[in-house]
Amino acid sequence: MPFACLIGVCAMLAGLLAIWEDGLAVGAAVILGGYALSLAPGSAPLDRGAPLVAVGLLAAVELGSWSIELRDGPEEQVLRHVGMALFVLVAAFAVSLVVLSVGGVRADAGIALFTVGAAAALGLFALLARPSLLRASDGIRAPETRRRRGSSA
Repeated sequence: MPFACLIGVCAMLAGLLAIWEDGLAVGAAVILGGYALSLAPGSAPLDRGAPLVAVGLLAAVELGSWSIELRDGPEEQVLRHVGMALFVLVAAFAVSLVVLSVGGVRADAGIALFTVGAAAALGLFALLARPSLLRASDGIRAPETRRRRGSSA
């Protein structure tokens, strides 16, 4: 685990210093892989620090990619970007806590757990289907069916 973290941190630094373009993503993946492998051996209980690891990696990648974007010049809407980043980090922490708590539930939990799982699946389906339903209800045509500028069709 420590060796994977060292390699991951070096790769992320190489990405931030513009030495290696993909270093930020590869570094985070190596750190995540090392963490996952450290959890694999034996029948250890769930790691209660996993949500913090997930949010930490997400924050490192988000802030790193933002700093790479800032090489092109200053951003106009800094507060909006900070707000969205904080929202994503808090949401990721909440989802990680839910996954961790559900992972600790016994397999014979019964109909209540089944109901929560079904509601989550329906909610996910609604979130995924919503943009296409909104486009259909607004009468917006798909991009490939729009007429090109200057065409006579």
